[in-house]
Amino acid sequence: MKRVRKRFIIQGITAPAWRGLQMNHGGLMTHSMPLYSALAFVAAELNVYLRQQLQLSEDLVLLAPVVEADGSLTLDMDNKLSFSLLNVALEPGASGASAGAAGAGRAPANLNLEVLIAASFSGRNYSEGLALLSAVMGFFQATPLFNRQRFAALPEGIELISLELRSLSHAELQQLWTALNTGYRPSLLYKVWVLAQA
Repeated sequence: MKRVRKRFIIQGITAPAWRGLQMNHGGLMTHSMPLYSALAFVAAELNVYLRQQLQLSEDLVLLAPVVEADGSLTLDMDNKLSFSLLNVALEPGASGASAGAAGAGRAPANLNLEVLIAASFSGRNYSEGLALLSAVMGFFQATPLFNRQRFAALPEGIELISLELRSLSHAELQQLWTALNTGYRPSLLYKVWVLAQA
């Protein structure tokens, strides 16, 4: 019998679904390091934009890996854009701020993230994937910054989120896709900075 792995896919997330999500000290998500809520928010806003601009009835951006850990194709990704986390780093000085906050609780940790948006379109649909990536670039060029003045539904614990497109050399691209254990796909790499609320 064919074994189908279940996977947690986030699509069409609305503010109430993720805004208050947090785990206790034994979990991975807290308001002092809002990794998940920041990425879920950006992916949801991107889906809203694409649906409006392209008159779509479904979400095409999924918060999901390009491929599974064993190298197999991620389920339900045909003709979609994967929105996946590549790297996480604390903002320089964040650890020092936390150390100086002893007795007053943990200080907010600002995050530097790298996110890959890859198109899973093949054959005659290849051009549609390129068009979607072009729309993604247009969205983030027009909206490189998410703050509470413009986005009242920004997740709790986050002051702002900013994005910047990164360019990779051919050698860096080869290293990236080799590390991902899959063939190259048209994609965009963004640096995402998350500023936590004090």
